[in-house]
Amino acid sequence: MGLLGARAKAAGIDGDRLFRAGVNYLHSHAYALAYACFDRLADDDWQVAYNKALCCFGVGDYERCYTILCAVESLLPVPQSPDFAELPDTLLRWEHESPMPICPLCFETFTPEVTVLFFRLKAEAAFRLQRYDEVKALAARLGGRYRHICKLIEQIDHDSQRHL
Repeated sequence: MGLLGARAKAAGIDGDRLFRAGVNYLHSHAYALAYACFDRLADDDWQVAYNKALCCFGVGDYERCYTILCAVESLLPVPQSPDFAELPDTLLRWEHESPMPICPLCFETFTPEVTVLFFRLKAEAAFRLQRYDEVKALAARLGGRYRHICKLIEQIDHDSQRHL
């Protein structure tokens, strides 16, 4: 028996409660409890999978994080670039220059901003797994706008030059 009882997949009201509990646990950095909640939900839901991957990332299990993200990437709606043009310059600058946000996804309508969170997490996990071509490909998909990913690429390039 797991942390939260039997492992039968929950749906309906019980599924909604488990999802909300998992999001609350994630906000509190209680990654094991959050993962246990999400693990009792459908495996083919990209919001659930992203949150499970975020739990794994939070505890340093980058391989499982990356594997989960790869498994559900095809379930994402057609990726679009988020339209941050309406944001004030200070918020737009903060968005592009801040470290990767560690925030769970909620059961809300998909927005292009979710694609950004998804690819930023995947790039971070890929970097830690030394999948550098993947980091560069994800940076390109994000338009090279995110400073922390650009810094990862600079580190990759610096390390590769040092080994020559």
